[in-house]
Amino acid sequence: MQATETLFEIRRLGYRHLPSNRDIRQEAVMECPEEFGIAAEQEFARSDQWYLNRLSTSLVLGGFDHGGWLSGTVALDLRQTTAGNEVAVLSGMYLRTHARRSGRSRQLLQAAIFHAFERSPTIVLAVTFSNRRARLLYLAAGFREWKAGPPEAGGDISAGEVLMRLDQEDHSSTNGFCP
Repeated sequence: MQATETLFEIRRLGYRHLPSNRDIRQEAVMECPEEFGIAAEQEFARSDQWYLNRLSTSLVLGGFDHGGWLSGTVALDLRQTTAGNEVAVLSGMYLRTHARRSGRSRQLLQAAIFHAFERSPTIVLAVTFSNRRARLLYLAAGFREWKAGPPEAGGDISAGEVLMRLDQEDHSSTNGFCP
């Protein structure tokens, strides 16, 4: 396989991408509802307006394959911490089955990190303990496990989640993830 076959074009999604964004998100929630924190029935009940709001208030990046097919998405939001600092929250990272194990998840994450650091010096995300491949991807990108809750834990972390964090000051371009 040639390297060019493994990469795809990444661009910001807008209102014209609503149908493909809705479809890929519904697919993602059906496949792994625990990662998205919502049941498939609830996701399918959401209105187009909900998706439009998400596309207009979040930075949603889409990875398109050479045929123009939306193969992956990731979202970034800015949130205020209790200390008054802004952090970028990475969520909704999903690649369709045909796009996995091809370097595309790494490429999509790299783009998200680049855009997040334009807005905030810190990126945070939550991932389930059971999603080992995603955790390894984030660790390879320089994220560190910040807080964790075992499956039976309560408190500020959902059961079975790991919170991960990447600080710009600690991030080195030598890890191959950022230009």
